[in-house]
Amino acid sequence: MTDALAAAAKLKDQGNLEFRAKKYDEAISLYSSAITTIAPAIDPILYSNRAACFIALEKYQEALEDCRIAIGENPNHIKSLDRSYFCYTKLGKPREALVERLAAKVVSGDAEQVYRRIQEGASTALDPIVGKLADQFLKAETKKLADDESRLVFPDAFEMFWHFNYMHSPRHESTQSDGHATVGTIEGELLEVYKKLREHTYEAYVDAYHLVDKLIEKHQTGDNDNKELKTAYEVRGSFNYLLKREQQAIADFKRSDNSSSVLLKLATTTSNSSEKLSYIEQAKAANKDDPRIDFFQGLMRYEAGEYEPAISSFKKARDVSKAAADDATELISSLYLTYAYWKSKKHALARSELGALQKSRPGHPRVSAVTATIEGDGASNAEKIRLWEKVWEDVETLTKANGYVTDTTPLMNIALIMLETFMDEVGSGKRTVKEDNSDWEPILQVYRDACEADPHSLQCRFGYAQMLSIVYTDAQFENIEENYRKALDLAAGGPAITKVLKDLLAHEVKVALYERYPGSLRPLINMVIISQGIRTEF
Repeated sequence: MTDALAAAAKLKDQGNLEFRAKKYDEAISLYSSAITTIAPAIDPILYSNRAACFIALEKYQEALEDCRIAIGENPNHIKSLDRSYFCYTKLGKPREALVERLAAKVVSGDAEQVYRRIQEGASTALDPIVGKLADQFLKAETKKLADDESRLVFPDAFEMFWHFNYMHSPRHESTQSDGHATVGTIEGELLEVYKKLREHTYEAYVDAYHLVDKLIEKHQTGDNDNKELKTAYEVRGSFNYLLKREQQAIADFKRSDNSSSVLLKLATTTSNSSEKLSYIEQAKAANKDDPRIDFFQGLMRYEAGEYEPAISSFKKARDVSKAAADDATELISSLYLTYAYWKSKKHALARSELGALQKSRPGHPRVSAVTATIEGDGASNAEKIRLWEKVWEDVETLTKANGYVTDTTPLMNIALIMLETFMDEVGSGKRTVKEDNSDWEPILQVYRDACEADPHSLQCRFGYAQMLSIVYTDAQFENIEENYRKALDLAAGGPAITKVLKDLLAHEVKVALYERYPGSLRPLINMVIISQGIRTEF
């Protein structure tokens, strides 16, 4: 031992005595002298001990800085990891605290033994502290996004298209004709809204929302009995419904008229069951011949698993809407009737209804999707993929032919079936995953195609980010991060926000641990993250 090391050891021992005597300032002075004595060499224990003194004095930032130096010199130093975790919690940084907590789990004990136990299916008790830190992070980030009142998160274009053309279609003559109206009048401005709605693109739908919002703001103090203004409230109410703003949507619908159309929208918007039934009864009183009344009654029963009464309602809605030449309601009623037959094990009737749909609407993507669902029930994965590829062909054909909005659900289903097949083959020993992960490429390409087809689809973007995270390579780091961030932008404020944030958190923790520890520990890092419930299921 050199003279410098001997002197530093003596100073450290003296510092330990002062620490035990709770003379923290004196201990800090002695540890600092020891650190200076051996500089530029670094002894992690000296920095960690000094950090303990700073913690006792509630100087958490200074303690954290010492812990970071100690961990930088020795990433396996458990006491520094524990103290770093504690400092981050005191400084209100749950994400960083989580990294330190999981790092301690990675390096404690025999890593290979831990990994082997997890592979063998040994139960791993969830660390309540890990769960608490994750919850703190998720709540803080969710609140931050919720407090951003300027953020409006629209669903993808297909959902808006399906909503405005089938589920919540506005009933007003302005929807049926381009027409002409005086610029600056409510009617003229509403006409511009409908022109945007008929463009069927994500950007046009967003523009339509802002136009109708501006229209209402401009004219709301005028004649509230104006027919066009009431229709504007109906349209904005539908947008607020899509934006998951239940109270704002209900307020808008109530300022519209008392038509069966608006009352049914109130029924679908409110989360109160008794109010739903009340609005449906009011809709019947307003227009007992509106076929959508029976459809929405059927939908409520279908979603409750009451298939027999749902079938009765869907059949009536289909027949009445067909007689009234209401094509939109006839289609959705027939589609749900087919599903209800199938759910209730009336397979012959389901196939008969499906056959009628295929004959009357050949190549319609929604009909093809029902076909893929029913024909794929019990089929091989290869056959399921073939069926969904046919749906995707129909989507592309109809999109090019008449502006039907791209629905990427077929591609997402294909990707998931391919993933299931891949994992089954790996599990059965039929396939060995290549070291360069190149055999994942066909699945990744389907996700890329989906993201390209609809850049605004949360389902596509989030699925692609999850797949990239599973296949993880250093070269993909920025791509993974970029896709999770895009998914976060698309989900913010919506029901999927917590799931996206949780996966983003898992990714960021994994990257932090990958950067700190050698590649041989990566399988253990992955399993520690999964076993502690940080990663959501794919």
